[in-house]
Amino acid sequence: MATVLQQQLAAIAAKTTNQLDLKAQKAAHSKSLLFETSTAAGQTFDTLYQICYEGFQELCALDGRFANYGRNIFSEQSKREERTQMTSKENEELDLVLRNFLGLVSGRLLLKPGLKAVEWLVRRFRYTTTCTTVLCAVHKRVADRILSVHEYNTDWLILSFLPYHATQIFPTLLSILPKTLSPAFKFLHPYMTTLQNPPRHAILYAAINNPSFFSSFNHYALSVTCARQHSTALLGFWAGITAQAINGLFDNVRSGRTDVQRQREEDLLLRIIPIIQEALSISHVPELFVGSCMIITILASKGSLEDKVIDGLMDALVKSWSPRTVDEGLACLAVMAEERHNAMLPVTSLKAVLRLENLDERLTTLSEQQKSDKLILSVALGAIGTVQGSRSQRTRLVISIVQKIIERRLLPTPRVKAVLRALLGLAQKKDDLVPISAEDGTQVAELIHHMYMSAEYRAVVEETIREADVSIEDLEMRLQVTLQRANVPASPDNGDTVTNKNGRPKSISQFVPLVQSLPSSMREASFLQAKDYDMLGRLTQAFIMSLRSPGNIAEFLSLPLIQKDEGLSSAVFFSLLARIWTSSSPILARITALRIAKDRLSATELGAVDLQALMPYVLSALGDSSDKVRRNAADFALAMKHSYKATGEKSKLPKDIKIWAKDTLYGSKAKNLEWLTSADAFTFLSDAILPTLEECVLDSSQIGHVVADTLNGHSHTARDGAVPRRDLKSALRSAVFLTLSSHVAETPLYRVRLCLLTMLNRVGKAGAAARTAVLTPAVTEWASLPVGTAASICEAESIEISALDHAFLGCLTSRTQEELLCLQSIASGRVGARSELAKAAFARLGQLWPRAKLNAQNLIAHFLLDYSLLESPDSLTQTRQAEALHVLRSVQMSTEILASFVDGLPDVSSMQERPPPAKRRRTSRSETSKPMVKDVSQLQAAIRRITVVLELVDGSKPESHPSLLKGLFHVLGELQHYKVQLSSDLVYVQGVAIGILLSIVDALKATPNAKIDRAVIRADLVVECIRSTSSTQVHNAALLLISSLATWAPDLVLHSVMPIFTFMSTTLLRQSDDYSAHVIDQTISRVIPPLAASLRKQNQDLVVGASELLSSFTAAFEHIPLHRRLRLFTHLTETLGPTDCLHAVIAMLVEKYPTDSRVPQFVADLLNHFDPQTGLTAAAGYIDILCDSLQPKRSISDTVLDFKEKTAEYIAGSVERLLITFASLLKDRSYRAKLVRDLSQQDEVAEVLRTHFGTVLEKAMVLSSDVASRDNFHGPQSAASGLLSALLGLLPTTDFVKSAAPLLSREDDNLRRKVVQSLEARIRTEKSSHDATRLAILDFLPHLTSIVQRSADVPLRHISIVCLDQASEKYGKKDTNRILTVAKIVTSDQALGSADNRLRIISLLCLASMVEVLREDFISLLPQALARAFDYIEATIKANSPNEKLYEAAFTFITAILEYLPYMVSRKYLDTLLVLSFESAEAGLSDEADETRLKCYQLIAKKVRVQECFSALDHRWSSASKLGVTAAEEYIGMLRMLIDFHPKSVIIRHAQILFTIFLNAYDFRRLQGVDNDGVDVDKKVELDATESLINAAALEMTLKLNDATFRPFFVRLVEWASDDLHGKDRNGRMLRAISLFGFLTLLFEKLRSIVTNYSGYILDYAVNILEHAVPDTEERHNMLRVVLQTLSSSFKHDQDDFWQTPAHLSTIAAPLLAQLGNAAAFDVSEDLIPAITDLAAAAASPEHHKELNATIMKHMRSDDTLIRLAAVKCEQSLTERLGEDWLALLPEMLPFISELQEDDNETVERETAKWIRSIEEILGESLEGMLQ
Repeated sequence: MATVLQQQLAAIAAKTTNQLDLKAQKAAHSKSLLFETSTAAGQTFDTLYQICYEGFQELCALDGRFANYGRNIFSEQSKREERTQMTSKENEELDLVLRNFLGLVSGRLLLKPGLKAVEWLVRRFRYTTTCTTVLCAVHKRVADRILSVHEYNTDWLILSFLPYHATQIFPTLLSILPKTLSPAFKFLHPYMTTLQNPPRHAILYAAINNPSFFSSFNHYALSVTCARQHSTALLGFWAGITAQAINGLFDNVRSGRTDVQRQREEDLLLRIIPIIQEALSISHVPELFVGSCMIITILASKGSLEDKVIDGLMDALVKSWSPRTVDEGLACLAVMAEERHNAMLPVTSLKAVLRLENLDERLTTLSEQQKSDKLILSVALGAIGTVQGSRSQRTRLVISIVQKIIERRLLPTPRVKAVLRALLGLAQKKDDLVPISAEDGTQVAELIHHMYMSAEYRAVVEETIREADVSIEDLEMRLQVTLQRANVPASPDNGDTVTNKNGRPKSISQFVPLVQSLPSSMREASFLQAKDYDMLGRLTQAFIMSLRSPGNIAEFLSLPLIQKDEGLSSAVFFSLLARIWTSSSPILARITALRIAKDRLSATELGAVDLQALMPYVLSALGDSSDKVRRNAADFALAMKHSYKATGEKSKLPKDIKIWAKDTLYGSKAKNLEWLTSADAFTFLSDAILPTLEECVLDSSQIGHVVADTLNGHSHTARDGAVPRRDLKSALRSAVFLTLSSHVAETPLYRVRLCLLTMLNRVGKAGAAARTAVLTPAVTEWASLPVGTAASICEAESIEISALDHAFLGCLTSRTQEELLCLQSIASGRVGARSELAKAAFARLGQLWPRAKLNAQNLIAHFLLDYSLLESPDSLTQTRQAEALHVLRSVQMSTEILASFVDGLPDVSSMQERPPPAKRRRTSRSETSKPMVKDVSQLQAAIRRITVVLELVDGSKPESHPSLLKGLFHVLGELQHYKVQLSSDLVYVQGVAIGILLSIVDALKATPNAKIDRAVIRADLVVECIRSTSSTQVHNAALLLISSLATWAPDLVLHSVMPIFTFMSTTLLRQSDDYSAHVIDQTISRVIPPLAASLRKQNQDLVVGASELLSSFTAAFEHIPLHRRLRLFTHLTETLGPTDCLHAVIAMLVEKYPTDSRVPQFVADLLNHFDPQTGLTAAAGYIDILCDSLQPKRSISDTVLDFKEKTAEYIAGSVERLLITFASLLKDRSYRAKLVRDLSQQDEVAEVLRTHFGTVLEKAMVLSSDVASRDNFHGPQSAASGLLSALLGLLPTTDFVKSAAPLLSREDDNLRRKVVQSLEARIRTEKSSHDATRLAILDFLPHLTSIVQRSADVPLRHISIVCLDQASEKYGKKDTNRILTVAKIVTSDQALGSADNRLRIISLLCLASMVEVLREDFISLLPQALARAFDYIEATIKANSPNEKLYEAAFTFITAILEYLPYMVSRKYLDTLLVLSFESAEAGLSDEADETRLKCYQLIAKKVRVQECFSALDHRWSSASKLGVTAAEEYIGMLRMLIDFHPKSVIIRHAQILFTIFLNAYDFRRLQGVDNDGVDVDKKVELDATESLINAAALEMTLKLNDATFRPFFVRLVEWASDDLHGKDRNGRMLRAISLFGFLTLLFEKLRSIVTNYSGYILDYAVNILEHAVPDTEERHNMLRVVLQTLSSSFKHDQDDFWQTPAHLSTIAAPLLAQLGNAAAFDVSEDLIPAITDLAAAAASPEHHKELNATIMKHMRSDDTLIRLAAVKCEQSLTERLGEDWLALLPEMLPFISELQEDDNETVERETAKWIRSIEEILGESLEGMLQ
């Protein structure tokens, strides 16, 4: 680790300018953007300035702004300025100039002039050149750096070049940058090392994750742009990087909690928004604006910006855009608008947008390119908002913009509605306190009118008006325009002749020409009679157009055509007005017509007149949707009353009063009208209508209620202050109804008809006669109209044809047959051909049904049924039939009607053709039931009728019609005949019939007291349905019916139960749907209980009686869907009774499917479904069946298991399978858990369970004895034993222990093994905290020890010891005395001392567990147990086939002792253990055995006293070394464990014994070599590996020693290697030297300079070896190699100038260099030359170098080619390593180099040439001139 001083010096060195370092100055001067390093290093300053100045002049020619820099950084004076001599202020000014220049030149860096100019900034130096001697070619330059832009202005320079990061110039820039960059550009370091172009993603990553770079990059780009020095490349690069970076930054902040994300996003916005604002503040830079728009788009999309932030960005954006960038700005505004919550643009942005030229075209283009509807909506709403208070010219422009937006369809419908709401709001202000101008209002009105008249937007306008709760009539009044289409009379044949599609006049656009086109008179006496529809249309249009001016109205009224002056003497004037006010004309027109009529009627010159002819039209006006129309209609009604001129309190009418237009109202049709007397008319008006006028004005529907209530005779109380209304007499009410009905029949205005019908349809009895006489023909007339005519009428009057249809049909009731026949005629199409009208007629029949009487209902029902069953290919008729059927299905029919339907169904017998009597012959039952019918269509029609009727019954809640049972069973029987005749299953029809029967029977079950004749029940028909069809649906329904019948009337179905279940096993049980499951459940629940009750009543065994049923289910087991099996068998068992049949079900399943692996788990789940008591009962019954199967005369087993005809072998195998399966059932954890839970309860249930268990166990033992007594029953015997074990495993442990003791006293070893195994398994799973279990097991231990001592059965003793092991491990600590007793028995000859290895192994493992439990209490048994463990280890090692299990068990026992009793491991035990371990290592045991032994070593190192360990190791080295390499390696491994585990203090305290151990260990190579008289190659590899382990251990020891402790050992080690052996033992000393220097090499490599001074102790020894080394053998070469490696390591890591000391250097140099003379004996380039090179580098002195070089040069003139070659290679290495320092000796080398160039050996010449090239590369110049 570097010292503080070293760190400080390094920091100073990193910042120094190297003023006096010539090499550094030279390297700095050679950094160039244009030239190679060698070329740049040799350039003079003047040459460089001239080149760069030429580039600068070219730049000035390109851009005059560069000329300003000719007065400073490119001036002559700049050559002499030194930046280090400038003041701080001057440096700041210079930085500003340099930055400006770099910004300006950044756009031209790819041009040669630009690079030349920047080259001057990079390489402005002043230098001098001096030479050394004549022969020296190295120029030492001294330079004073005055300005280096790449070091002083690095950031700005990098940012200038960064847009060109992918070009070739950028790696050149990286090569000249300083090694230390600012944190902003740290991402460039990897690319500076490799000089590669940084990819774009690296820059982008830095922008995202490096805030300083992101800030610097944006500051640079915006600063350069602000100074107008930008380029397209810079702005494009800036926009792309910044936009992507912002996108990445937003992705990064979206993690963590919501509040954390919000805070991070706010912080990010604070960084980004100032950048955008600064960018937008720079105007007239289109590229910058576009880039800013890109960034804003990402910011708005990614960031959760508030509206005020977006508003600020919008305002900044519009202030910055120019005509060139408007489109990009609009696109950006569109994105921001989508993110705003408020739909309105900020004022500044809105004004800027509205000022744009061709705004509509721009918005159209924008909408085609991106989503912009919110921006367009904002513009439209903003434009509408500016209308108020603006100039008219401005208003026209704004409205024009809005209109074009709508016309171009730039907004979707919801947005258009928002614009409409704004327009409507503006229109509402027209009459407010702050009104808009009249002209503005007109323009707004025209726009709304234009949209309303557009087919595309008409519905939108209407919907918007409804949502805004604005009355369209009120809107018309405010705007003074017509929004609703005028009621222009149209010809039924020719349609609209006056208006176009938009409701505007085709050719008449002005009022005066329109009026002039009208005739002066007409032939008809009333406009309600007129047929000139063209004239009526022009007249109506003229009236509407006159409304805009009072003068026009007067002019219109003065027309002779309308005969205003004629007054009441003519019907023309008032009929025209009535026609207008009851039409769909604009509200203003309707109101004006009523006002004119009222004013004319109020004229004083008129006499008394009865205007009852206008009563229907007044009533229609009072029902108008506009309250203003209703108000004026009420005023006209009052005027009508006054026209009667009634006087007196009784309102007596004048005698001369006349009925107005009595003969002329409808022309010739007026004679068909029914008129009231004037008094009755006055009474109806004054008493019924006038008192309720205020209510009628408030509610448009009120007039209908008033008329209906009046005619129905209901009392009505008027509002407070109104005249009370009296009830009318019934005659008057009927007369009023008749009068109004006659107007319905004769008026040409269908709007009036619709209004009157709506009122009259609510009237009941008062209108009965009129309905039949007047309205029914009117309905027939309307229905008879052609489709086109009816549609034209409705279109002309703006009414829905469906409304008129319903109104006409609504006047028909079910009171008379005529009305019903009329409805039937219309519905069936006999009258009229319109399908919608027929549909309405059917609907009317359905409406009449609830109030119709039974006869009428019967008539309607049979009509509908018969009509729906007609055969017709006509699609229209089929549609009507569907409607008829729909009505039938929707009404609630009585039992009588349904019965008539069912009874009226056709029988097969009525259609059959009987053969002649002579041909009668004998037939079968099925044949006699076949009717012979040849007409198939007749049969199909009958089936269709049956189907429809059954569907109707099914839809009419059949459970409420039980009297239909007889007829339905008859139908079910008839269907069997139809099936035979048609060869079809008739699945649907049968299913419906059975479903109806099922509903009725289910209802009857709930009402047991219902009086129903059960004789009509035909269960045989239901069974026949099941048997004769393959339909699952029919099966299900029939079975459900049988189930219900079995519950309701069981005696009727029991005789046919079994065939049903046989059938179910092959069909229904195999279905997987839920409904089939439901059917099966119902069948089992309802059919089986009566069957079981019947069997019990007959005293018959249930299992025997139901065996056929059970067989059916078990036979279908494999076909039953998996998810339904358990539920089905559970239900079956529960229904039959689990105590009676569960055992039989299990036995049958196991016997039926012996190889099916799913059956055992299934029966286990089935058993677990029931309580434990039931399970034990089933177990007893199961064992009874097995016992019965072994008897000579079988009974129940033959029935259940079908053993009647089976062989004895089959029965034996079956019994074995049954035993094995049931044993596995008893082992099921779920069942056992339930049993244990119930047994733990101290109540009667637990006692009953124990009783049952005793019974089962007794039966099992009987069965086991019976099986055991039979010969050749080995399989069943084993299975019976398994069953007994499973039974024993059922009990809780406490109960089991009590039961186990007597079982162990038996002589049956097999039984005893089972008992002990069961106990052992229980102990393993029991919890140690259960006190009762613990006491029971500990009390049971003597039984187990007794078995160990006395039993001769080894497996029994083995399992007993295992059980003892488990008991002691789990419960031993609670009672150690008992465990100690057990341990003594386990240690005895019967267990541990047994001759059987299995007992030995388990005993050792058991004792290992007991050591943990007993600890100190085990000490008394330790000598005997350890001795036997050692014996077993030794026997295993020496055996030919070692028992490794025994070996591992012994070491496991020893490991336990080391873990819990380490202090008992004495030196004697440890010595024995080590010897055995070393012998084990050489024995070649398995990896598992070695792993066990390794654990033992680890415990020795951790637990045993360290003194004992080291002493034992010291004592046993000789044993390990004699055994071989593997034992020695194991020895060293344990030694390393000890060293690793113990701290430094312990190691230092025992250092001496460790030194002794290592000295012995290092002699291992010598001893192995001497003993074996030379070793082979493999042996040497093993020795090297072992010695590497020794070295590693020694190094670990060294690291824990201090110098005072280690240095004596080091000296002792060197002396041991050099002097301890006899002088004649040269080979031994050589081997010790190899070991010594091998360790020293590792030591010097690891500790480096720390132990360099230790080299003094080995210096003389190494010199001695080098001086006498003759590598003529492999061992000597090996010794020389390790010595050289050691020296090289010492040289390499010398930091204390140890080898610079002349005494040390001179001592080692001569013998080391002398080894070059042995080049022929070994490869000097491998170790010798690196050592010499390291020595020269360590010397670091010219004098020393000169001395070394002189010695090497001598070898260059050797006669031996290899020696000369070695000298040349040595010089090559020194030149490459030391460089110029070594080449300072070049003058001395040149003569030798010249000689070597002409050497006789080609290899020497080639290596010499290679050496020369390396010299030239370092010097930078050629040696050719020097060598001549």
